[in-house]
Amino acid sequence: MNRLLEEYVAEVRAGMKGIPAERADEEVAELRQHLAAAVEAETLAGKSEEEATLEAVRRFGSARTVGRGLLRAWRRGNPSWLASPLGAVFVALGTHFVLGRLSTLFFTQETVGGWIGAAYSAFPPEIAEFVLSAVASLQYAVPAALVGAVTGFLSPRRAWQAVAATLLFSFGVGTLWLLAEGGWFAGIKDGNLLYRLPEGESTLPAYPGLPGQAAYLTEPIVRHALTLAAGVGAAFLLGPLRQRSTGTAA
Repeated sequence: MNRLLEEYVAEVRAGMKGIPAERADEEVAELRQHLAAAVEAETLAGKSEEEATLEAVRRFGSARTVGRGLLRAWRRGNPSWLASPLGAVFVALGTHFVLGRLSTLFFTQETVGGWIGAAYSAFPPEIAEFVLSAVASLQYAVPAALVGAVTGFLSPRRAWQAVAATLLFSFGVGTLWLLAEGGWFAGIKDGNLLYRLPEGESTLPAYPGLPGQAAYLTEPIVRHALTLAAGVGAAFLLGPLRQRSTGTAA
């Protein structure tokens, strides 16, 4: 095989990274046979070896495209476990758990307390409440976006579905905890659906922007919606980009 074909085959082989070496060697050997046959046919038609080689390469197309096409075909026939729904959920749950642990280390009571004090010192109460509410939303939205990005990178085919399932599960657990902490279950048991105040307290827990009982659940619901949008949005955007870059798009 002449130098031009060797360079072409080498470039195709470079685009097949990810395929096991033994399988890639088989694909390259088959490609060599097809190229040699194409060059021979063009030579028999009266063309010089160089002209025949150029025509054969032109017919096969870009070496990069051929390599990525072979890689894509192999991956479709041998999908990674990360491409499965279970694998994607595993990635999303694992990332969510790790980032949640890191968040608890960073957002300590002392840190948050310092932010609250600084906000009320720097701004009027109404603005301070708004700033703190925005920071609280970012505290959840940013890690969710990172969960979406990591899942989209590792499990692009099922990323946004896995992230949505993970965050909704987390929200469900968090909401049950919130209700239990707020005494709602005790109120339901007593036939009273209103918020039941802890013994010795005469006011409902305060949340920025909304008074009384409505704030107890409304703000977390809004925060959850923003968090879900951030996580699913990141996965929905990065997943297709990752598929195209790796040649795994359906």
